Amino acid sequence: MGAWAALSVFAFFFLKSFINTVIYDFRDVGGDAVAGLRTFPVRLGERRTAALLLAVHLLLHAWLGLSVFVGFLSFQPIILACSWLLGLVYIYLYARTSSGKEGGPRSKMRDFLVDGEFVLAVAFRNLFHLV
Repeated sequence: MGAWAALSVFAFFFLKSFINTVIYDFRDVGGDAVAGLRTFPVRLGERRTAALLLAVHLLLHAWLGLSVFVGFLSFQPIILACSWLLGLVYIYLYARTSSGKEGGPRSKMRDFLVDGEFVLAVAFRNLFHLV
């Protein structure tokens, strides 16, 4: 049981970090292409990269759901729901090239959602006192 739980937690953080990194690659797709950087958005295009991120996100949460169902992980509804919902939101909103100057309100909201996802999840969990 311990190995499955460890693998699940490792996969969760690894894949969430992958998604977050690729989301940040959308900041400057044109500049990356000109510079010869082969990021996912440059290589696959925006739509296919967004579809890849969504597939990884959904498969990851299906894996976590299965792990909870079979009893390998404890059920943390607020943490899982926040991770699932916030991931969907920021993939939908930010898996496309931003038009406009980096550093504006859109950029700040992206940083807040992507970087603050786990802080928000833990804050909601503590706010609602769910275990």
